[in-house]
Amino acid sequence: MESPCYFTRGSPTYNLAKHLAKKLYPLVELTGHHVKNSQHFVEIIEDVYLEPTDKLISFDIKSLFTNIPVRETCPIVKHRLQADPELQQRTALSAEEIHELLLLCLTSTNFKWRDQFFEQTEGTAMRSPLSPIIANIFLEELEHLALYSANKRPQLWLRYGDDTFIIWQHNKGGLR
Repeated sequence: MESPCYFTRGSPTYNLAKHLAKKLYPLVELTGHHVKNSQHFVEIIEDVYLEPTDKLISFDIKSLFTNIPVRETCPIVKHRLQADPELQQRTALSAEEIHELLLLCLTSTNFKWRDQFFEQTEGTAMRSPLSPIIANIFLEELEHLALYSANKRPQLWLRYGDDTFIIWQHNKGGLR
């Protein structure tokens, strides 16, 4: 079966996306909720004690990359770049220049499938070197806003990519 060529090495912005991905990678995985791999997950939860009323919750985001709001995420990336004290050591580009190039890559989403050309109108492109980084930055921001503004927080919130694991404690008075 022929697979769609969503974002291949032959696309006009592939090399630029690959270059930007290297510059943006240090901006991700900076939260305490990030899980590096399965061994890291085990290390985190090995000392967690569960009460009989605790709830274990796991969920996966459906079609993550194609559901990332690009226009809302790019300003978040720009803000992180502006706050990054090591940006000038990684590149001669300014935060504004990277932001403009990022928009170019993330909005140039034409692809060919079965000899027809299409344009992806939402989200980030599959197979783009930028998509995992942009998705992580968006999810980290969403988690920060949700978790730190919530009245009732989970005991534990962990995420690897689009997979989330939560321990929600219940007590006599309801959720804690």
